Amino acid sequence: MKTALILLLCLFCYAPYTSAQNKLRGQPATLNETFVYLDKIFADDTSLYGFMTMPEYYLPLHYHMSLGQYMRTTWGLASNSRLKRWFITMGVDNPDDMSSIVLVSYHRYLNHQPIDLEGQVRMRQNPGTEAGRTDSTMHFIYDFKELPPQQPLLAQYPVGDTIMIYTAAETQTKMYAGPVSLRAFAVVRAHNNDALLFEITHIENQPNTTTARNVGDLVEGYPCECFHMPPRGWSSNRNGYLPQRLNSP
Repeated sequence: MKTALILLLCLFCYAPYTSAQNKLRGQPATLNETFVYLDKIFADDTSLYGFMTMPEYYLPLHYHMSLGQYMRTTWGLASNSRLKRWFITMGVDNPDDMSSIVLVSYHRYLNHQPIDLEGQVRMRQNPGTEAGRTDSTMHFIYDFKELPPQQPLLAQYPVGDTIMIYTAAETQTKMYAGPVSLRAFAVVRAHNNDALLFEITHIENQPNTTTARNVGDLVEGYPCECFHMPPRGWSSNRNGYLPQRLNSP
């Protein structure tokens, strides 16, 4: 059940990033340059804060088929781009690992933590060893069945809190017909074992789209499917960024 919910979430989260493709030109060629692009993708404070506050070990799992897929496709990680060649020189040749490293590195950058690129590379080169599972115990794409208990995270989502989620929808336009995801907001109503029960209060509109959920629906989900809302007065311009870029190649 837990694996199915996570996979379902991943399948419907690609659309928010495809819209960024029209606003961005070219492709990043180094890890530093990916941060410049991601700054533009996470252009609004709500999305940025939700990404920043998600536990690091969920990032590769949560974003694999959404932002991760966007990077592997649009940035050429699955083909022969300059960014892929840069990663190969760093000792990483798997596109899934490349996108995961970008996600974790950007998360650490936003949270003013050391990037430790060498450590991330070693972790992916030796995923089955203790050396590869130190620190935050990173969860890889093939670890769906090893998702850790989420009950300890419930305290971070108290009853009454407003959270952001993505809900599945179907769209029909001249250019595309099929599944998409829409950003929605909900209020936590209860805790149930290691899951949350929340009530949808708002779903962002998109023309020619039919949602799978409606305002007022009670939905059960896991903390790794939810995003924190920024505190009142929080601004990425004041709180979110380091003033300088990395000095990596």
